[in-house]
Amino acid sequence: MKKLLLLLLFSASIVNAAPPEDRHRINYLALSAKLVIEAEVLNVERAPGHEDESGASVQDVKYKVVKVFKGETSATEFVVGFRIEFGVPFVELKNSRLSPELFVQGKRHVLFLKIDPATQPLTEIRLDGKLERYITPADHYGLSVADAETLSQLQQVIDGTRREDQKALRQFAQDAELVVIAEVSEVQRSPNFWSGFIRSTQSVDYRVIEVLKGSLRYPELRVDFLLFQESPFVDPFEPHLLPEVFKPGTRQVHFLRRREKGVYFESDQRRFESFSNFDHLWSTPSDPNILNYLRQFIFVPANAPRY
Repeated sequence: MKKLLLLLLFSASIVNAAPPEDRHRINYLALSAKLVIEAEVLNVERAPGHEDESGASVQDVKYKVVKVFKGETSATEFVVGFRIEFGVPFVELKNSRLSPELFVQGKRHVLFLKIDPATQPLTEIRLDGKLERYITPADHYGLSVADAETLSQLQQVIDGTRREDQKALRQFAQDAELVVIAEVSEVQRSPNFWSGFIRSTQSVDYRVIEVLKGSLRYPELRVDFLLFQESPFVDPFEPHLLPEVFKPGTRQVHFLRRREKGVYFESDQRRFESFSNFDHLWSTPSDPNILNYLRQFIFVPANAPRY
């Protein structure tokens, strides 16, 4: 049931607003995307569509630009080619086509695009006259239904005025043994497969900025993130963490707990504590409002180390 609810971010044709679980994903897609556009469907190519260079079946959707939330483009209309393949949640695999309820003329979507034509021009092969063409999954992270609540949330995320739910933050802080502010120093390579029967994770190394709760032995830590499509931290189409969210230098607040014994690594070059995906409760962007709230809520012991 939870998986079904999470998939509604992309295929919510029977609801007007994404469920709360999916709003976290919208936040992180907005942070990672180069170009975020509200667009109206003008035309949907008949299924099964055409083939792309890899031989995959593609169904084109032509859009009219309604509003640019992030990035720049001079286009008033553009085309997105959606692959008709397993794992794409807005595809009806039984009929080898895009969902006719979601992809219908006049329907408005929010597109999270990886390419911003203002800073990374599209190649000639990706232009049809003056029409910009984006192909999934290489060019975008997917879409959301453009309901009023989602549009309002997106504007706040992009303006930097979005507030994390204080009730959720309070619960994470209560459940966590450790609450730390940390800066991304290095993202380890993805194993390049989805988590399933075999657990697949991608590790991120951090430099600890401040400990808000608990204590750490070393000023570095490593956190494993599980690679599954429903995770708000993960690219929906490719098994790796969202690049802009985990860009080196980015600061995040992590809510962590230890197993019976902490896992420490020591060498001549490095000393850090490692946290598996089972230790990781949640991560949120670090901004002054979140930090002020957490500092007011969490009692920081006088001997808590600060780096």
